[in-house]
Amino acid sequence: MLMQQTDFPFEIVIHDDASTDGTAEILKEYASKYPDRIFPMFQEKNQYGKGVRALMARFNFPRCRGKYIALCEGDDFWTDKKKLQKQFHYLEQHPECSICFHDMKVVDNNDKIIREHTNIDQPLESSIYDLAEKGNFIWTASVMFRKKDMPYPQWYFDLPIGDYPMHLIHAGFGNIGFIPEGMGAYRLHDAGTLGLKSRSEVLEKWSVMLEQVKDKFTDKINERLHHQYLDTIYRAYLEYARQHHAAKAALSIQKLMLLDPYFLFKERERFETKIESFQNSRLMALSRKINRVKKKVGLKTGK
Repeated sequence: MLMQQTDFPFEIVIHDDASTDGTAEILKEYASKYPDRIFPMFQEKNQYGKGVRALMARFNFPRCRGKYIALCEGDDFWTDKKKLQKQFHYLEQHPECSICFHDMKVVDNNDKIIREHTNIDQPLESSIYDLAEKGNFIWTASVMFRKKDMPYPQWYFDLPIGDYPMHLIHAGFGNIGFIPEGMGAYRLHDAGTLGLKSRSEVLEKWSVMLEQVKDKFTDKINERLHHQYLDTIYRAYLEYARQHHAAKAALSIQKLMLLDPYFLFKERERFETKIESFQNSRLMALSRKINRVKKKVGLKTGK
């Protein structure tokens, strides 16, 4: 963060949630070196462990004084010295956008690259409708948004996952801009909120969050969020079935049938349509190959 090169002043607002690994001492050392730039807050007791959520929104955002806010959670990092400058310039030049984000890479604990790009074929501009339909494509350490698009509604502070709903709220004030440059890294590890947890755990947590937000926006947005909610439960069912967790798989199907009895039939129809399309494409490819062989044989034999 300190390597950032900007033509405007910026502050680094940090929340230390009663860490026990020496982070607090490091923060105090840096704050003494950069008292006009680094502003830490230290908790005596771990708030997340007490069930407190939305820690950034509770403890950091009210202390921010800038026009824009960029996020970077403790296990992630920025890689471009001009990141803040580029995003600041983008939002200044695009008043129709409330959010700006960029491409990222994914690394492990040893900084080994797991994924080179997080946003392949990402359109340069999208909307809240895309975000509600496709799910979260904005990585937390890549986002910058306008501070004026706050405060958040009270329901936000009780969510198990905060970044996606946060982006939805901000996207309600304007479009979403994308800079196709890799300017940061997301670290995948065991202790992360989603991290290396099993896919079923991630889907379960995601469905709980969607259940709480799917009626908080306009009808069109809620409709898309509701479908994403049903789809998440369905994918959780498939994952439980793959893991041979019969009881959990049965509960997922039961929940899905209660919410929308026709969802499974619509999903099956969609799946069969995709299979049919795939089979037709394979048959067409095979037919073209046979015709090419016939043509070659015809040229050689005259038949």
